[in-house]
Amino acid sequence: MIKNRIKSEKSVRWKKLIIVSLIFVGTGLVYTAAVSLLHAGIPCFFHMITGLECPGCGMTRAAADIIHMDFEGALKANAFAPVIFIFFLLTYISTSANYIRKGVFRLSIFHPVFEYAFLILFLAWGIIRNLF
Repeated sequence: MIKNRIKSEKSVRWKKLIIVSLIFVGTGLVYTAAVSLLHAGIPCFFHMITGLECPGCGMTRAAADIIHMDFEGALKANAFAPVIFIFFLLTYISTSANYIRKGVFRLSIFHPVFEYAFLILFLAWGIIRNLF
């Protein structure tokens, strides 16, 4: 009886996770398509204020280039894009696994060391891209 209830709860969690994931991915695809077609997106306020590129500048263009299978263009838009995409993918997998297993939705990655390493690399990229 308890096993059936646990299986049922996990089944409901899977369904919720799939629905939320589809909404999230769909929204991202629609936004990227709109930016590609209209050539206008959400401006980078850091760039507007300082004239410098933040570590995330070019991520929308990189995503659009990846959708069009233009990986060279994605790297030109933001050379750190693959690291950012991989980090967010690992965070999604870890968070989803925790949600399915425990029923707790909390953003997490496998180990805090990854979060600190990503943050350091992200900030370093922001400095490096404006020096050269």
